[in-house]
Amino acid sequence: MATGDLRAAARTIGEALRIDPTLWLTYFMRARLFVLQHKYESAIQDCNWVLAKYSAFVEAALLRAEANARLGKYADSLRELDHVVAIPPSPRQLCQSASGTCVV
Repeated sequence: MATGDLRAAARTIGEALRIDPTLWLTYFMRARLFVLQHKYESAIQDCNWVLAKYSAFVEAALLRAEANARLGKYADSLRELDHVVAIPPSPRQLCQSASGTCVV
């Protein structure tokens, strides 16, 4: 996706899902791809799957908020942002924000 070749990205993600259909990070990557392709409902479904496995994954929650906003579902998007704000930071995040670097 970094090079802009969305078809190649879709093939790679599809292959990764065939190899391990339980890997939540692959669903997140596919959700990112869906947003780039303006397939917002599909992105939301994949973010739902990711967040069901790992509810504190902020990036997936923010991506779901973006997809909802692009669909005009502003109340859903705002609820998502409220969820993100409520996620407690990890010790590593706290350390990084306090000192700029951290070894945890």
